[in-house]
Amino acid sequence: MEVENTSYGQQIDDLLVKEKQARLNNEAHESVKIVTQIVKITWDLKEYQKMFELMVLLAKRRGQSKKAQTAMVAQCMEYVKQIEDLPLKLKLIETIKEVCDKKIYLEVEYARCCLLLVKYKEDDDQIEQAASILQEVQVETYGSMDRREKLEFILYQMKIMIKKKDYIRLYIISKKINEKNLEIKEILDLKITYYAYMVEYYNHENRYLECANCYQKIFETLDEKEPETNLPDFVEFGYGKGLKIDYQQILEGYIIYLAFSAYNEEKQTRLSEIREKYSHKLEKYSHLKHLIDQLLIGETISTDLASYNLLNSIIFTEKTENHEKHLKALRKQLVQKNIIIINKYYQTITLERLSNLLKVDQNETETELCEMINEKLIYARIDRLDGTIIFKVRQSENQVLNAWSSKTNQVVELIETTCNLIKQQEEEIAAK
Repeated sequence: MEVENTSYGQQIDDLLVKEKQARLNNEAHESVKIVTQIVKITWDLKEYQKMFELMVLLAKRRGQSKKAQTAMVAQCMEYVKQIEDLPLKLKLIETIKEVCDKKIYLEVEYARCCLLLVKYKEDDDQIEQAASILQEVQVETYGSMDRREKLEFILYQMKIMIKKKDYIRLYIISKKINEKNLEIKEILDLKITYYAYMVEYYNHENRYLECANCYQKIFETLDEKEPETNLPDFVEFGYGKGLKIDYQQILEGYIIYLAFSAYNEEKQTRLSEIREKYSHKLEKYSHLKHLIDQLLIGETISTDLASYNLLNSIIFTEKTENHEKHLKALRKQLVQKNIIIINKYYQTITLERLSNLLKVDQNETETELCEMINEKLIYARIDRLDGTIIFKVRQSENQVLNAWSSKTNQVVELIETTCNLIKQQEEEIAAK
């Protein structure tokens, strides 16, 4: 369409009249040409404020075609890439966001504008404002957004919630991602990022087994990756200040967090599987192999943390949230493992003797013992007056009767066997 060579204002007025005619006549193709030309004229003349006003005006006009609005937004998104002045760029993004708001056919552009704004807010350390913008965008319901972009957006929501330290919203947002969808080869890098963020959440909540599960997913992804698969070298979260994607730190996270978790058969089975499946890798990391061997051995082990050469691991340093709790958690599991071993060999033992075997004071011994009894890891009764511990399991009436009956039958069988032997001996003597 040709525009008369008149003043800028007259050109805009003429185009607005023609836009109205095209809109009322339902001429979508003509509307697209006019709307994009209006925006282009204001852009070329650097009348940015006027451009912002016209964008909103054109988008709100009654009966405005979707094609015209979509074309205008696409045109302005290209302008965003060209602007170097930051305040002007932010104003343009805000205007596009306003135009796209509450319009299903522009939902992807709306989400992209929100993400652009959030990145600038984040760079300016305005995390609260960034979170308020991002947390209301429900990209999981957008059918027109491709899977990778959708996952990247949700992961960015998780990242902002971690920076805000809003762990409740972080967990809610994480549930938008179906973990089965992360197994696709093209998005393995996003899989690693997702589980690194989940480590941050589970570590904050002191849920050590879940932390171990996340590290297992990351480690298996690294171990099974194909040479051409591009994976990130570094993820901003996980381990507090950043998760370096290499075998040692991931394997450390997997094994150490598994060691923190409560004692049960599943834990012992998984440790055995790690030792067998990754034996060639554990040879390079003797401190991890030593920890696994000690947790699986059927005898008491040292509770001195320094003897395991793990204190230099980033999990136990200030870089990681709750690092002091990690030291206590590991010591607790070492002590409880020893109590379980002693439980197999003793029916009754004094508290003093048990403390000596564990190499901890009596108060700590009693505390750990009571916790294990409450968790039903062992059965024991503590006689504080005598200072003794009885590990023998208390039997029900039926169990007592069954045990008595069984022993009675054994005695009768022994008597019968003895009688038969005596009779046999008497017959042999009589025969002589």
